[in-house]
Amino acid sequence: MANINLFYKKLLAHEGGFVDNKKDRGGPTNKGITLETAKHYNLDKDHDGDVDPADIRLIDDNDFKMVLKIGYWDQCKADLIWNQSIAEIIVDWNYLSGVIAIKEVQRILNVKDDGLVGKVTMDILNTANQAELFNSIKKARLAHIARIIKVRPDQKIFKAGWTNRVNSFKFIQ
Repeated sequence: MANINLFYKKLLAHEGGFVDNKKDRGGPTNKGITLETAKHYNLDKDHDGDVDPADIRLIDDNDFKMVLKIGYWDQCKADLIWNQSIAEIIVDWNYLSGVIAIKEVQRILNVKDDGLVGKVTMDILNTANQAELFNSIKKARLAHIARIIKVRPDQKIFKAGWTNRVNSFKFIQ
């Protein structure tokens, strides 16, 4: 079974600390946590009664781990995924792109693409040829990046980073 403790440091290395790039549609982020996500989890870090960019700067590793676990790892039911590499590439995509990642994986598996990881999705995911599935997910992620840039050419500045991130995932049996 996949283990979040083997993954969170890898994800944190990709996400880094506080960033406020004006071209990033997520706005200010810290450890990949956007203002919208911080509001969802009520991360009022400075205890002033609202969640704003000042709170984003104060997000710590414990906040990151909580958001990753509840919002992304659990949404993908990654604890039930047999292969760590598969769990990591799916959860990372979910962390970056939201439920579209789950739907794309469901399309690869030829199951209903409802964005909900149920028994059918999990059974097919775990019994598929894991190396082939991993490579298909990686290919789909790269295609997703190309679609984003085609629709929003201003996002091209992120292409190298996104592509390097996807390519950093390696399949391990």
